[in-house]
This record gives sequence, C-alpha cells and structure tokens, in this order.
Amino acid sequence: MGIDSHRKHGILLVESIMDTGDSVIGRNIRILRAARRLTQRQVANVAGITFGFLSKVESGKAFPRVPTIEKIARALGVEPGQLLSERITIMAKNNDRTD
Repeated sequence: MGIDSHRKHGILLVESIMDTGDSVIGRNIRILRAARRLTQRQVANVAGITFGFLSKVESGKAFPRVPTIEKIARALGVEPGQLLSERITIMAKNNDRTD
C-alpha cells in the first residue's frame, strides 16, 4: 500500500493507493488509530468489540456491519463516513509529528 501525506495548516491529508485485497475501512481505521497513538486493544475496548475482530477488519479479512462501524468511528472520534472514504483528513495538533 502506498501512502502519500501532505501537511498544511495543522491538517494532515492522507491519500492511499490500495493494494489488491486491502479494504478502505481497514486502511482508514489503521491510519486514524495510529495517528491517535491508540492500540487495537484500546479502540476495540472503547468500541465494545473484540481485539481479534478489529484486527481482522484492519487487515481486510472481515467487514463490520453498520452499527459496528458507528462504534469504531465513535471510538476514533470521527464520523462513520470517514471510515469509508477514499481520502481521509486527520486533524493534527501543531506540536504533533505527523511524518
């Protein structure tokens, strides 16, 4: 997977070129989780799902239903639609490293 990121005015724009078999939602969860410095276990606990299921979603081996997408989005502090978007925007604090 190729990731291209650009930073402008405290906003990190992340665009990704998908590898075959990778899922948009899994990629976005992984990127957002890493940007927030959260582990899979932390996100899974807040979302009320198992660590194993979240791991499968991130790796493209499972796809969550809408209620679970909403829980994961809430755990990451984003709107559910952002998990399904080809292009995501991550708000970064000025003192956070994003590269």
